[in-house]
Amino acid sequence: MVTKASPNVVPLCDILLVLLIIFMVITPMVQAGVDVRLPGPGPQPPDKPIVLTIEKDGLITVNKEEFRDPEILGKWLAEIYRTKSDKTIFVQSHKHVVYKNVVKVIDLIKGAGVDNVCLMPQEKQ
Repeated sequence: MVTKASPNVVPLCDILLVLLIIFMVITPMVQAGVDVRLPGPGPQPPDKPIVLTIEKDGLITVNKEEFRDPEILGKWLAEIYRTKSDKTIFVQSHKHVVYKNVVKVIDLIKGAGVDNVCLMPQEKQ
């Protein structure tokens, strides 16, 4: 008579089932959610840039709005930039405008509360 040796797996299955039940009971209690802060509304789209152009005859235009009096321009810019978060303006000048006049306009802009003055190059014609 030939006897085959076979392992007794019943105790092993009992241990496996007990461990399975333990993990099934403990797992829902262990899962504490992660605190998540969802982002708020995204940043506002950037405003249209403000471009100040000094013409050859001394006329100053700001986004197609014309100014002949520098005092009115200064008050208008101060009002506009009081509420804006991005205090940047682009300055463009005709090539025949005297540099002294450009500097006066830049001083006026700085006095109105503008932080960044960007000079734009003359467009090629």
